[in-house]
Amino acid sequence: MSSDSILKDCDEASNATDDALANTIAALRTAKKRLKDGIGNLKKKRRELAEENGYEAEFGKDEVMEINAGGQIIVVKRGILTQCEGSILEALFSGRWENKLLRDLKGRVFLDVDPDCFKKIVEFLCDRQDASLNEELVVTQCVDEEDRPYFNALVSALGLDDVLELSVEQNEAANDPEEWETLTFDETSGRLKAALETEKEALSKAKEWLTHNEALFQKENEKINFFLQDNNGIVQLSVKGTIMTTKRSTLGFWKDTPLAKQFNDPKWAVKGTIMTTKRSTLGFWKDTPLAKQFNDPKWASENETNPQQDVKSWDSDQVYDWATKIEGLPKSVSQCLSSNKVNGIQLLAMEREDFKDIDVNNTGFLAVLMANKKRLQRSMDCEVVFIEQNRYCFGKIVNQLRIQAMCPSAKHLLSIADIQASQQKSFQRTLDYYFPGESASSIFVPNDSNILSLQEHSQVLSWLKEDNLPYRSKLLYRASHDGWGSNIFHEKCDNRGATLTVVQSTGGYVFGGYADESWS
Repeated sequence: MSSDSILKDCDEASNATDDALANTIAALRTAKKRLKDGIGNLKKKRRELAEENGYEAEFGKDEVMEINAGGQIIVVKRGILTQCEGSILEALFSGRWENKLLRDLKGRVFLDVDPDCFKKIVEFLCDRQDASLNEELVVTQCVDEEDRPYFNALVSALGLDDVLELSVEQNEAANDPEEWETLTFDETSGRLKAALETEKEALSKAKEWLTHNEALFQKENEKINFFLQDNNGIVQLSVKGTIMTTKRSTLGFWKDTPLAKQFNDPKWAVKGTIMTTKRSTLGFWKDTPLAKQFNDPKWASENETNPQQDVKSWDSDQVYDWATKIEGLPKSVSQCLSSNKVNGIQLLAMEREDFKDIDVNNTGFLAVLMANKKRLQRSMDCEVVFIEQNRYCFGKIVNQLRIQAMCPSAKHLLSIADIQASQQKSFQRTLDYYFPGESASSIFVPNDSNILSLQEHSQVLSWLKEDNLPYRSKLLYRASHDGWGSNIFHEKCDNRGATLTVVQSTGGYVFGGYADESWS
C-alpha cells in the first residue's frame, strides 16, 4: 500500500473530527513533502552534475578500461571499479565525471597514485566480486609494512575505508529528531494505528536514505578534485630508467622547495642552483645531448604534439599558424581565430559553444577543431623529465606528497623507520636535495637526537614498530639545550603520553628506555 493511500485511510478513519489526530496526520504529510522535495533536489543535483561533467546514461559494466596508474597500465572492467556504491572510486568511473577525468597522451584515464598499491586494491575488488569466494579477504596482508601509511591514505581518498575495513572517518553526526519522529500513536488502535506506524517507518527510511546520500554527494564533490583535471597537467619522469608519472601539482605541493621550483617555476634546478635560460641557448650546439634533450624530436614529440611547448604563451599569430596546419580544417576557421585575436590561454579554455560564438558553425569543422585542441591539451599534460635520483627514495617522496595532496588533513609524515635500512643514506641525500634545511619537516620527521646516529635512531624505531608501539617521535626535551634540572624535565615531559628516553654517560656509554605511561 502506498503512503498516500495510507494517509487517505487515516483521514477517512478519523473523519477529521479528532484535532490531535488531524495534527498528527498533517505533521506526517508535511514531513513526507519535505523529504520528497529533498530527494527530488538531490536527484536534480546529480543529474545536473552528470550533464555538466559527464554522462547521464550509465556505462556498461563490462567495458574494458585501461587505467594509467602512476605510469603503469592496469586493465580492468568498469564494473569492478564501480561496485562499491557511494565511494569516490565508484563516482570517478560512474560516468558523472567522465569529461573531467585526467587523461594521458593516449586518452587513458590517469590516476596520480602509487601503481603497486592501486593494483592491490583492484585485485581485492576483483576477488570481492567473485561470489564463489567464501574466505575472508584481508587486503592489508599483501601490503608491506612500510607502504601501509600511503596505502591507508589511498583507501581513504577513494572512499573505500568501510569496504577494506580501514575506517578512519566518523559516520554522519546524528541530528536531533524532528517533531514527527517523536510522534506516538498510543491513543489510536487497530487499522488506524497500524497505518500511522507504517507511514512513520516509511518516512524514517526515506530520511535515512536522504541523509546518507546527501552526505555521499557532499563527500564526492569535496574529495574527488584530486583525481580530476587541473591546469598543471601530468609530468612523466624517467627516474634512473624507471618511468613514473604524476601530476605537476603533486610535485609542487610545497611551493618554496627546490622540487616545486623545478616543476612549477619558469626555472630549472642544476645541483641546487636555480638557473633560467632560453631553450635556443640550450640548443645552440645542435648535436650535443643537451640540445637533443630540449630540441630534438627524437627526445620529444613532433612540433604539433611537443610536450615541451608552452601553448599558454602563444599569441594570436601562433594560434593561427597552429590552426592552418590542421588537416581537414579550412583557412576560414583559422581566420576566425585570428580575427578574434584568440591567444593560447583562450584557445585552451574554449569549448564547442565558444567556437560557435566566433562563427565556427560547421559541425564537422567543430569536431576536427575540438579533437585537435584536446590533443594539444594532452601534449601539454605529459612531458618527460629525467630525474637522476634513486628511484626508491624519489618514489617515497612522491608518495608522501600524494598523501598530502589527496588528504590535506592527514597528519602522517615520513619517518626514517619507513625507509629500508639499505636505502636510508640515499634517502637522506635525496631529501636534502629536494627539501633542504627546515623544509624537510614538511614531509619528514627528522632525527632530533644528538646522541643517536641516523642508523641507531632507525634501529630503535624499528624495535618499536616490531612491538606495535608508537614510533613516530617528536623531541620533547634535550638537556644540553633546555637545562639539566629535574623540574625542567618534568615540565617538558609530564602528561605527554609514551616516551623514549636516551642518555649518554660522561664515559660515552648510551642507554635508555621506553615508558608506555606518561611521566608525572
